[in-house]
Amino acid sequence: MKRILNVLLSATLLSGFGLISEAFAASKFPVKPISLYVGFAPGGSTDTIARGLVDAAGEELGGKVLVVNKPGAGGAVAAALVAKAKGDGYTLQISPDTPLTRAPHLRKLAFDPMKDFTFISRVAVWKNGYVVLEDSQFKTWKDVVQWAKANPGQLKVGTPGAGTTPDILMAVIAKRDGFTYRSTPFKGDSPNMAALLGGHITVAGSGLGAWSKYVKAKKMRLIMVEDGVTGFADAPDYKSLGYDVSSPTAAIIFGPKGIPTEIVNKLGEAFAAAAKSAAFKTVSDAMELSEVNNPLYGKALDTYVRKNYNLYKKYVDEGGLAKKKK
Repeated sequence: MKRILNVLLSATLLSGFGLISEAFAASKFPVKPISLYVGFAPGGSTDTIARGLVDAAGEELGGKVLVVNKPGAGGAVAAALVAKAKGDGYTLQISPDTPLTRAPHLRKLAFDPMKDFTFISRVAVWKNGYVVLEDSQFKTWKDVVQWAKANPGQLKVGTPGAGTTPDILMAVIAKRDGFTYRSTPFKGDSPNMAALLGGHITVAGSGLGAWSKYVKAKKMRLIMVEDGVTGFADAPDYKSLGYDVSSPTAAIIFGPKGIPTEIVNKLGEAFAAAAKSAAFKTVSDAMELSEVNNPLYGKALDTYVRKNYNLYKKYVDEGGLAKKKK
């Protein structure tokens, strides 16, 4: 009996020491730079958001947050690396929720987004749209559809990556309108925009931050945009074109599973403060980001991610993309 009591006492003490150690580690966090992975090329929407946040977040944390670009597969390449990292808070990813809510329905992944990650914060939401060159023969989205129907499979549509929001939504719209096209995914917004400017594709779909400056400079024309975008009054939104679709894209910060709650909270608070900083306001205003002052944490964030997970499963099935899953 005495032996059993000693064992129980030892276990209790060890558990207590573990909690104390964890709390102590959280109080000292960070003691080295934090790597914030971006699964897209430099210069795109996600990269711009990341770089607009890191300095202010570092100041809040009393350390450094470094951006690490690892493009590929709509953010899934970076996510696979993050999933295998130690859950200590020093390896994070900021990403559109693509690898969390889209990619799992398209192909077999090296991770399970609902089991292998710790969701930390939703820092912003951005809108998507589709553009052509200003001197394009296509003046409206209806012109594009009409030409695509008359020339099956010839329309070249660029996106920031396979399985990204613009990629999936274009598949859904094409199915509903009855036309075929040639999907051309790139590794991020920058090469997507460069391809359009170079005449290598006909239409490019990306986040507002990628094409806004080109539209305002009269180098590109916005021919279809997500509902609720302001500042581009001449561009029709999905609803006005008869499409009952939604393309929510959120910038979510997450890390490997197992990050201590105290560190998760500390990171969440730091990035929320960074999102409200003067430095980030310049970025958020330019990209017309929304929900910047309404970050999500904990159960609310989990509910948000799972809702989009189900929404994009529906879109992937409707767009005929699920059959490509391997």
